[in-house]
Amino acid sequence: MTDSLVATGISPDILGYHAGVIDVSFLLAVDSSMIRSNKLIQNDRSAEEKLKMGFSGDPSKANIELGEQMINLTLSTSLSQILLLKVQNRK
Repeated sequence: MTDSLVATGISPDILGYHAGVIDVSFLLAVDSSMIRSNKLIQNDRSAEEKLKMGFSGDPSKANIELGEQMINLTLSTSLSQILLLKVQNRK
């Protein structure tokens, strides 16, 4: 997932990890009421300060469209794996 986002030009520093662009985008697409949008402001805190606050990257760059793309990618990849395993198990 991260590789495909970096390929679109999103910096790994912006993506972050916990509560970063990926997590927040997924949640926005699934149930946006679970995200405190007022907390998604870009700030100039250090990586260490962000981790102490419970996030990394720049979650303000998250959006529903990106979340929907990631959900579709996850579903299509999962379906491909399931179909491959079904074929392999028939042998």
